[in-house]
Amino acid sequence: MSPPSCAASAPAKHEPIAASRANEAILDGLTILQRHPLIGRPLEGAPRELVIFHGDGGYVPLYCFRPRLDRVEVLAVRHQREAGFR
Repeated sequence: MSPPSCAASAPAKHEPIAASRANEAILDGLTILQRHPLIGRPLEGAPRELVIFHGDGGYVPLYCFRPRLDRVEVLAVRHQREAGFR
């Protein structure tokens, strides 16, 4: 699984160690989806979201599970303090 391209991109410029730790936390959190793809909270429509705790906050990946393909597609990752995905 490769890191989401948007994960911790802004802090990476100013705090590379913190950004690296955030990326590691996100990837660790996403690995649970390999075995438990329905663990995240369902949203309207097909997407789901999973809370990944990190430090005093965390990250929320938006993802879809494609059962026919047995595949999880991560659509976006945001920090819990962000307003939303759009």
